[in-house]
Amino acid sequence: MSSGATLTARLGDFVAGLPSDSIPLEARTRARTAIIDAVGCTLAGSGTPAGLMITKHVASQGGQAQSSVLGTNLQAPAGLAALANGTAGHALDYDDFLMRMAHPSVVLLPAILAAGERDGRSGRELVEAYVIGFEVTGRLCRHLNPAHYARGWHATSTIGVLGAAAAAARLARLPAEQVRTAVGIAASNAAGVRKNFGSMVKPLHAGTAAAAGLLAADLAAAGFTADLDILDGPRNFLEVYAGAGAHADPGGLFAPGEPFELVETGIALKRFACCGAIHATADAVLTIREQHPEVAWIDAVRTIECRVNRMSPDILIHHRAESPDEGKFCLEYSVAAALLDGALGFAQYTPERIVDPAVQTLSSRVKVVVDPDMAVHYTSFPGAVEIELSDGRRLRSSVHSQKGNPDNPLSAADVEAKFMECAEPVLGATGTRSALDLLNSLEDIADLRRVGVALRPLAAQAGAARGSPR
Repeated sequence: MSSGATLTARLGDFVAGLPSDSIPLEARTRARTAIIDAVGCTLAGSGTPAGLMITKHVASQGGQAQSSVLGTNLQAPAGLAALANGTAGHALDYDDFLMRMAHPSVVLLPAILAAGERDGRSGRELVEAYVIGFEVTGRLCRHLNPAHYARGWHATSTIGVLGAAAAAARLARLPAEQVRTAVGIAASNAAGVRKNFGSMVKPLHAGTAAAAGLLAADLAAAGFTADLDILDGPRNFLEVYAGAGAHADPGGLFAPGEPFELVETGIALKRFACCGAIHATADAVLTIREQHPEVAWIDAVRTIECRVNRMSPDILIHHRAESPDEGKFCLEYSVAAALLDGALGFAQYTPERIVDPAVQTLSSRVKVVVDPDMAVHYTSFPGAVEIELSDGRRLRSSVHSQKGNPDNPLSAADVEAKFMECAEPVLGATGTRSALDLLNSLEDIADLRRVGVALRPLAAQAGAARGSPR
């Protein structure tokens, strides 16, 4: 092991040298839950326009059948499978996020699952690699954000690619110096600007980061070279991506004994298929709706005022949604849909629902107000709603921490129900139950190729021809 004199060296030592038995049980448990959630989101996303387009592109490239494109009967080279699965996993914006302003699982899981299938790794190794990658992503996000995010970078991809490289390097059992090489390679593939939020490029960020992270580990294993101290010295990654002088001292980021980010701050699972900055406000809206079932909302509402913190408008950049992708980043549309439908699931983000006159009319009555007193801290997006009715009544509700956050988590039953919702249209009821049982015992699986088979459509599992997308 290296001396650990630089931040990059300490990262390399952490990734390559962390003993398996020092990973806390809670971290393993949370990782397994996150993997289950991410698989469900990927299966659901495989049938979206973005998912179908990326699968068609991957199929057109040919190559060795190494890894599964989830939700299809296509097998592809590992890097292309990671590209497809990362894009599909983020296509619905239904996937998890860490409490440091990034979506971890849709970058980490596609990279290591593709590599794990290709190389015949075990489920236990996959879980450990996920935890390692999460820690690299989470700790760097803790150091760089919110300044990095505020500059317009999409941390899911720009920082996530380093986490994916670290996770893939761990899975490949690379020594510390090759881990540093992999991170150096990945750093020059860090990209993704938030201007593209509300388009198919946002989920593509996750796919390209997953593929680039896996590529970085593969090249490092083959002897490719890179700067071994990419996080240190002049023009290092931290300085370039957060600005000179920003967070100059990383402290004990990868020091021995540093608390696990996955345990200390946790991971948030979504119950709505839209940007996380909408969720607390949606929770408040649904509370009002549940408390007043007598109200005919489209006729009775005069105005809806939504108070948010100052970071929210910087993320929710669309104010009149014209497509499902824009709707997921439009507070006005999402509030109106939640109030009318009592849900913010797949049905609320369809082309037909987006243009529905009732939703559009109600969304025009939504006013978003920045409250300077509301907390701004990473992924904390409190929401306060006041609905003024035509009869003069004012209905109010506020939510500080959305359902699904680590301090207000989804129940085990909620997680299972979400997986069933996502997976059943692809795998069928029996296939979904079998897949869930398999994933719940992930660390007992000796060969990850079993997982790939279990996540194909039923016809493919029964022996349909391999190599063509559904």
